[in-house]
Amino acid sequence: MSAVSLTGCVYDAAVPRVTFANESAEAVVVALVWADGAGRLERHVPAGDATDAALSECEERSELVVTAEDDSVIGTVDGPICPGWTLTIGADGALAFEER
Repeated sequence: MSAVSLTGCVYDAAVPRVTFANESAEAVVVALVWADGAGRLERHVPAGDATDAALSECEERSELVVTAEDDSVIGTVDGPICPGWTLTIGADGALAFEER
C-alpha cells in the first residue's frame, strides 16, 4: 500500500459576472459602455436565453445599452453596473436590473 501526499492546492475562485436574461421573443444585443470612452463590451442574447460577462468590480461610470438586431435602441440602464446583478429584458421589452 502506498500513500500520496498533496502539498499544494490550486483554487480557482469564481469570476464575478453580470448576467443578461432575455425573456422577449426577439434576440437582442446588450452593450456595457464605459462613459470615459475606455471601452465597450457586447453580448448577443438570443430570444428566451441568457448569457453573462466577466466583471471584476462595479463600473460606476458606465451604462448598459440594449438594442434590437436592427440596431434600434430598446432601452438603457445607467451605472453603476456591478457583478452579481442581472439585467432582465422582459417579454414586453421592459428592462429590470437587480442584484441576484
